[in-house]
Amino acid sequence: MMNNKKRIVVIAAIVIILIALLLVLKCGRSTGKEGKQGDSAAVQGVETTATAEKNGDKKSSETVSPKKSAGAVNIKVTEKGKVFEVIKDGKTVINKQAGEKEGFKIVALGADKANPETFSDLTGDNKPDFVLQSYSEKDSCSNVYSVFSAEDDFKLMAEIKGLSEGISFKDLNGDGVPELIGNDCTFLNWWASFGGDTAPKVILSYKDGVYLLNPALMKKSPPLEEEMREYAEKNKNEFISYVWEYMLGLIYGGNGDKAWEFYDMVEWNEEWEESMTEAGRSTDRTDKGDFLEAFKEHLSTSPYWEEIKKMNNWEMEGQML
Repeated sequence: MMNNKKRIVVIAAIVIILIALLLVLKCGRSTGKEGKQGDSAAVQGVETTATAEKNGDKKSSETVSPKKSAGAVNIKVTEKGKVFEVIKDGKTVINKQAGEKEGFKIVALGADKANPETFSDLTGDNKPDFVLQSYSEKDSCSNVYSVFSAEDDFKLMAEIKGLSEGISFKDLNGDGVPELIGNDCTFLNWWASFGGDTAPKVILSYKDGVYLLNPALMKKSPPLEEEMREYAEKNKNEFISYVWEYMLGLIYGGNGDKAWEFYDMVEWNEEWEESMTEAGRSTDRTDKGDFLEAFKEHLSTSPYWEEIKKMNNWEMEGQML
């Protein structure tokens, strides 16, 4: 009888010891995870919590708590996108009011694995940044994307103009600094059927306060002559936008001379002008030669025009448009 009681006591003690060991191991793992998160936050220099506010229309708000700071920093857009405000330690540091039919948005990054978190280092200085979008309801090409440092008194690191709605960041060349991926909006609403507007993809790299085209990441292999002829023949009865969309793809891929070769293959369609007039976008450029001149002239209004020329060796070879 005594032996049975001793066995029960011993077994109970062993069970208690095992439970205690499991609890210790679990706490150790939790502490390890917190430690890793803490190290990550220390690298970024910031802890972030995102909150969504509702008051009629949805508003965006980001609350930032920098490390080694006595108080919190609140970065937000309110009043239905009309006010951009930064408050640090209870004091307003930045307050911008949008004009009529204008507004602000905080660009939400981190939506997928291809994008860094909102307050990641975007400029390579090991300090957290955030992106503010200024827009106008009047103009689809009015976006201004401003990159601010979440430290250094919210220094403006760069302003990017001429991009359509929607940008992303991704380190494409492995140098530790994410590239900005967007679309040049120069050709939006230009000689295109409704719903057929195009904005060619651009890849920009940050350097000394400026985002510039990265030709090494944008250049593509040139198409064969047979491929261009096949495309021109296949789409000869389509609207004229098929012509210049293909040309833009060549130019923004570093194959600008191929764009002119392709255009020579295009059979001019007299119905294009009539279609544009019906769409409410008539133009006095009516024949093939005039259209090409109009295209070149409009291309030169791109904010990336000087870099486009360099990427296509038009300046180096004296091939000015």
